[in-house]
Amino acid sequence: MFGFFKKVELPAYGQRISVVSPQQLALIKQVQNILQCNYTAIPGCPAYRVVDVDEDIESRSDIKKGRAKIEGIYFDLVVIDKDTFKPICVFRMDPYAHLSEEHYNEGTRNLLEVSRSVKLPMFVVPIINEYDHFKIVAHLKTVISSDCLLDKKRDYLKRVEEEERKAAMDSEMHAYDNCPWEKGGGNQIR
Repeated sequence: MFGFFKKVELPAYGQRISVVSPQQLALIKQVQNILQCNYTAIPGCPAYRVVDVDEDIESRSDIKKGRAKIEGIYFDLVVIDKDTFKPICVFRMDPYAHLSEEHYNEGTRNLLEVSRSVKLPMFVVPIINEYDHFKIVAHLKTVISSDCLLDKKRDYLKRVEEEERKAAMDSEMHAYDNCPWEKGGGNQIR
């Protein structure tokens, strides 16, 4: 009869509703593994919380148009500075990310337009289950110094260079230890 007389059932244990899709979770994990220093990746949030559309706009009608464009649209991942909580860059997942901008969804095109107007870098990535480390690093290098990124390619090249240097030192030590001049008592062994 009345709403407050209804019996409310509590959810059973083990029932859980995730607010992050598996693809979005894969992107967050990949970006978080790459970031170092004072940067962190946070799951997506409404675009109007990240982008302040009235920062540089004087006209109230332009402000309303800008806010109306991004109302109800979400970024999938935001990279922020831990100290200032200022957004460094944002990621948006789009099924047509492999095509040109004109083929993107309307929400993605609106977010691109707004993020360009406030000079916030936005990267559009495809919706897949596993993201390529090297492509994500290439995107992030455009906005974050490479010292604050874990770059597997850079680490691999450093390791190869170190191994080559060590091999050169070992061969030099081997040549010094097995010098035919020293073994022959000053006379070269033939």
